[in-house]
Amino acid sequence: MKSTRSSAVFASLFLGFASTSHAAIVSSGPVNINIGGFPPGVFLNVLTGQVGTAFGGVPGYDVNLFGFGSTLTVSGPLVGGAQSPTGGFARLNNGLNIANLAGGALIGDLPDMFWQTVNAGITTTSPAGAPFLLNSTNNYAGFRFLNEETNEVHYGYLRLSIGATLATRSIIEYAYEDVGGASIFVPAPGALAMIAVAGIGGRGRRRR
Repeated sequence: MKSTRSSAVFASLFLGFASTSHAAIVSSGPVNINIGGFPPGVFLNVLTGQVGTAFGGVPGYDVNLFGFGSTLTVSGPLVGGAQSPTGGFARLNNGLNIANLAGGALIGDLPDMFWQTVNAGITTTSPAGAPFLLNSTNNYAGFRFLNEETNEVHYGYLRLSIGATLATRSIIEYAYEDVGGASIFVPAPGALAMIAVAGIGGRGRRRR
């Protein structure tokens, strides 16, 4: 029975990759980007990998993360002084708090996924069933951004390390789907290892 379940899981993974063989996930690989306090926290351009801690210091930035002591807030980019309608972070309800997405979760233009473009809160108590975890590197925030080179919206995730309180936090990985409009899966435990064994894995340092 165990081998049957494993085969079924692998088959679903293989079919998923086969159906999107034209696509690729662009990954940062391991990083250690400290998330400072307000103002202004940290800015990240996921296309170029540029990181900065000053307003205006990262042209075309896609995400901004900052905090007030033991709180943590994420925000999409400002465009012309207003929040970009094509940026922001994923939430699973109508509140302001974004969700810690579980392994295997799909991030994209989905009917059950809402997008908060400005000042979305990260908490350890809400939303119900999807809070962020203390003393854990298993925290995934879904985001979207406008690719300034193609003018298409892409979907991705940030993997966050959070310490004993929300005051200790950093980005340890980020990734996005390189095809505009295509959804991306949050890595499921063991899934990448299974794909690598099958020979479907990475195509270089930043793509997998």
